[in-house]
Amino acid sequence: MFPSTRKSVNDSKRNWPEVRHKKNTVCDILKDKEKWLNIELTGSNTTKQKQKSAKFPELEEALAIWISKALAANKTITGEIIIAKAINFANLLNIEGFTGSSGWLSNFKKRYNIKQYNKHGEAQSGPSEEELDKEREKLQELISNYDIENVFNCDETGNNFIELINVIYFILTKVLFNLGLY
Repeated sequence: MFPSTRKSVNDSKRNWPEVRHKKNTVCDILKDKEKWLNIELTGSNTTKQKQKSAKFPELEEALAIWISKALAANKTITGEIIIAKAINFANLLNIEGFTGSSGWLSNFKKRYNIKQYNKHGEAQSGPSEEELDKEREKLQELISNYDIENVFNCDETGNNFIELINVIYFILTKVLFNLGLY
């Protein structure tokens, strides 16, 4: 053991008596001090112990591109959607042996730094313009089979329901009044 290393070990014991470590642990760290001093503390690797390599890198790369495009289009993506899309990509890429397990999903999220965010308010409130256009076309096709006077807006339907309740209430009140119960 070098004199400077011995001094460092003794200093560490003196400065941090509650930390128990062996001399060779400190020596190993001091031997590789350049490595430890050059670690980037703000990088994504600071929390990772060991990054597990992908078993299906082509699939995961394609999936990561799809996810980034879907998020850019403000689509909602769940774990189930990611697994379904991964299975779809596996079939398209002729990859055999891919099951899309929850363990794979968890590791995939770690490798690509995918976090879960819950949307609130306006972020989750509405579909995209493309989806609205498709739904409008479906609705127009559906109502084209009916006369226009038989097509009601949901707000109008609600008014008709309230009007029906008012009529029933009026009739019941009149009947109860005539019977002397009101």
